Amino acid sequence: MTGLNLSVNNRPTDLTSLWCDLIFEELYRCGIRHICLAPGSRSAPLALAAERHSNLQVHVHFDERGLGFYSLGLARETGSPVVVITTSGTAVANLAPAVHEARESGVSLLLLTADRPAELLGCGANQTLAQPGIFGEAAARTFQVPVPDTKLPARWLLQMLDEAVALARQPDTCVVHINQALREPLYGQGSTQSFDSWLQPVEHWLQVAQPLCEWMSRSSTIPSLPAISEIRVIVLAGQLRHEERDAVLELVKRTGWLLVADIQSGLHGHSLALPAADMAYAHGAVQELLNQSHLVIQVGRRVLSKAINTWLAHRAITDHGHQHWYVDERSDRHDPNFSVTHRFSLPVAAFCRSVQAPAGDQSWWNALMQLGGAIAEQINLQLSADTSEARLSEIDATRALHEALCAKQWQKRVNLFIGNSMPIRYLDSLSTVTSEPWLPVWSNRGISGIDGLIATACGHSAGSQRKTVLLIGDLSFLHDLNSLALVREHQLLVVLINNSGGSIFNLFPVPEPAGQKCFRVEHDFQGQYGARMFGLHYTAPSSIAEYDRALESALASSQGAVIEVICPPDEATNRFVQVLASVKAMSFDQQGNHCVH
Repeated sequence: MTGLNLSVNNRPTDLTSLWCDLIFEELYRCGIRHICLAPGSRSAPLALAAERHSNLQVHVHFDERGLGFYSLGLARETGSPVVVITTSGTAVANLAPAVHEARESGVSLLLLTADRPAELLGCGANQTLAQPGIFGEAAARTFQVPVPDTKLPARWLLQMLDEAVALARQPDTCVVHINQALREPLYGQGSTQSFDSWLQPVEHWLQVAQPLCEWMSRSSTIPSLPAISEIRVIVLAGQLRHEERDAVLELVKRTGWLLVADIQSGLHGHSLALPAADMAYAHGAVQELLNQSHLVIQVGRRVLSKAINTWLAHRAITDHGHQHWYVDERSDRHDPNFSVTHRFSLPVAAFCRSVQAPAGDQSWWNALMQLGGAIAEQINLQLSADTSEARLSEIDATRALHEALCAKQWQKRVNLFIGNSMPIRYLDSLSTVTSEPWLPVWSNRGISGIDGLIATACGHSAGSQRKTVLLIGDLSFLHDLNSLALVREHQLLVVLINNSGGSIFNLFPVPEPAGQKCFRVEHDFQGQYGARMFGLHYTAPSSIAEYDRALESALASSQGAVIEVICPPDEATNRFVQVLASVKAMSFDQQGNHCVH
């Protein structure tokens, strides 16, 4: 089934329109379903052709920068490449932040940008700049496509598109740029003539529903494990997609191996995962047991925990017999700790289902899980000590949000998108709620930037058809205010932590007074004015009880909403440091029981 009627009596009679129709028909046959565009004149032939295609879903946003991040979220949620259309000039440049995030995160974007024809480049013509190569290394390949011309075979155009989509589907080459030059007229008023002879070489293609050239995926190989009975294996789960989570969970159930789950994995808080793993590593008893492992198998990218990354780096230096396997379908090195000993460029799910797995050491597993459970209890004790206070704190709000979303009535009904800087660290380190089945969790950790987070979360909402909740800091919120227009459209719930900016630098050894002036961006902005401008429901609870009621109401509502938690800039980081100190000071007896003094 195709989405265009390209029969002889139904073909456009101007070459530009026909050319663009071929582009979108072949993209559809290659599996593309979503087109994201920002309005513009030079890109009009592309926009009109996309809209003409009955089986393509077209998403429109006026801000190219927000559009790029929206497309990023949509592509990551659907697991399929998304086409992004812009007009020429700085409209293209505004995609750059999202493009770099997509490349680093392995998210498939196909950038289809309109450009001026050659005679209008380099001569001061309006709205022009050098578009080929504008994204640098972030775009794995740039296809410079001349203006539509019958001297260029239709088969060349179709095969170029087949190659571009195939590259976009590969994790190492996931961002592809097609720069299409277009000459006026742009709205279908070109000369009327027949192009049957130009189409004759692809006449068979017109009669079928397959792409002209089908690219095949690479085959997988099965790794072998060390021949050790009762092996001590740590499965370190980073960023995972839905199907990967299922496979990882099945693997640890089958083997009895220890699961250390990053908050981005969606397995954080599972009963088989080491409780409070990030905080647990701070204790010497946990470090000693982890050092007894025979093998670390990392599945998925971007492990958030600095403590775990520090351990991997230290172990690589001090234990020359260590083994650290890294499994990810991309083939890049991606080893900031220089600790990986075996790199498997395989799909995570295929690896987990194919690996021949000896049983794990149950006593070692039990000891670690007991220590982790005690440390989780200590965290809860420390953070619940002052919850009777009327004022709502940043950490209270973060933990209460995660607990609310993990409740049974919301499991598998909502997405959680977490902003960078402190929000994601608080959840990874301090959330101890048990969640089965798990809560889908997303973030932009490819480059770990704070740009475009609102738009990205909206893209996830559109792709998943779930209620999506965004936990975000105030500086990230300010960076992406334009995308509040998308929040209204997609009924996003934004939980805004407003601590007057830059609290993460409280944990860094920044000298004063430079730290106050150059790193902590103090402000008195409030989210209510942005919410009002874009017609969003707004609340600013001051107590935990009010916050819980606001969450319950917003989750049940179909209206876009902002819940703003206003708190002092130093309070949360100070509490974080205090909890860490209390964990380090814990003592255990020889059986692993916590000794309370």
